[in-house]
Amino acid sequence: MRPAKTRIINFSASIFLAVTFPLGTEAATLYVNGTTGNDATPYVTNSEANPWRTIGRAAWGSTNPNVPNAAEAAQTGDTVLVAAGTYSTAGTDSRFGVAYNPANSGTSGSPITFQAQGLVVLTLNHSRGPIIGANSKNYITWKGFTIHESHAPTHADTGSVVFLHSTGSSAENLILDGNGDAGYGDNHPGVRIEHSIGTIVRNNEIRNYYTSGVNQVNGAGIQVYNSKGLTIEHNEIYNCGSGIFLKAIGFVGRKGTPSEFSDMQDVIRYNLIHDVAYGLVHHRHFHSTTTAYVLWHQNIVRNASLGGITLWGFPGDGPSNGRFVNNTIHGAVNGIYLKAEVLTENWNNLLQNNLITGSTNSAILNDANNGEASFEVNRVKFNRNWYWSFPALLRKLASPMHLSQFQRTYPDQETNGMSGIDPKYVNAAASDFHLSVGSPALTAGRVVHSIGGVDGDTIPVGAYITGSEIIGRLLQP
Repeated sequence: MRPAKTRIINFSASIFLAVTFPLGTEAATLYVNGTTGNDATPYVTNSEANPWRTIGRAAWGSTNPNVPNAAEAAQTGDTVLVAAGTYSTAGTDSRFGVAYNPANSGTSGSPITFQAQGLVVLTLNHSRGPIIGANSKNYITWKGFTIHESHAPTHADTGSVVFLHSTGSSAENLILDGNGDAGYGDNHPGVRIEHSIGTIVRNNEIRNYYTSGVNQVNGAGIQVYNSKGLTIEHNEIYNCGSGIFLKAIGFVGRKGTPSEFSDMQDVIRYNLIHDVAYGLVHHRHFHSTTTAYVLWHQNIVRNASLGGITLWGFPGDGPSNGRFVNNTIHGAVNGIYLKAEVLTENWNNLLQNNLITGSTNSAILNDANNGEASFEVNRVKFNRNWYWSFPALLRKLASPMHLSQFQRTYPDQETNGMSGIDPKYVNAAASDFHLSVGSPALTAGRVVHSIGGVDGDTIPVGAYITGSEIIGRLLQP
């Protein structure tokens, strides 16, 4: 039974009476069952024994998304438990038109949560577009759902999950399976975040989002535009054009930032990304003159056909304030990829304590081919990175450099870097990138930005600082 709530009822113009009813206006647990449910059930009598039949009934408060009924939809603090099964609805065919966009918002500490119970597969029976997320709704959480894009197709400039103009919303424990290069167009990710604050993307498996040709980077597992206060962690992303692509970083286009997010950095950590073209991509940053850092730390990228860590300059906007600390990049054609489409200002970027191993072309590529401008290497601070097993440390056009040449060419860069010494992984062939006992890399790093301790303390290089971190998806509760 729902907690009781006191409601004031007006019986006449001058007489008011306080009456207590179990109205369900406090946070409630609501139920959806595609087999036994009935969408005619009122909100106040929804229960495990009397569930709704569709997720739309819980999200919209009606069976028609174009005629929502906020009073009958999930309310602030409510949790909607969805029984195992396949649930279908019509897509909006709009790039930001979330099919199950809720009628209401949650609040900080009392989100509206939609949670799968067992295997819950979401499909579209008509049209296309994003199926879950939040458009202009706040504090919405989606947990545990599975989307196969072959049965829930999207198109260019959208994603299977979309957050737009949303604060404090999250996507957790999802399985997102793209449809590969199926003609969906450019900028086609699993999760798209735009003009949003405090979004959390946690513990998801995201696979098979990619496009062919020069725009393959735009087929991303996670793609972000003009947002702040992000937390992207414990995801496994593979068989995508890029893993995590912060394409237009910073915060543009939304006013009235809640105070709880005013000083938040973007944090991208503990993600496992493999079998992609690009791993971690730091693109344009509109906060280049501020202290709004993006902290990329303790991620693992394995098998990237173009770049493991990519700093990508764009006409008019350079990658700025990127902090790449204690990441492990193994088996990338280019471990670190510096790419400028034109001569672009790039500043205040840091690469420290990263392990770059097994690169087949270069540990660092300064791409100036095809008429593109050379990236300004001095705009990036390289410090205490460890390079092992590569043909060239730095390659600019056809001119390879090794560490000593790199240090002479760029004074004050990699003065504490290490090249040509095996870091001694436990078992790289089995993708175990822990450092073995006695590895010389165990004491080669220094704490920066309080990642792993007090700034300046001795720590390992690479993704494992304590050795007990879980990188990739967490075990399900």
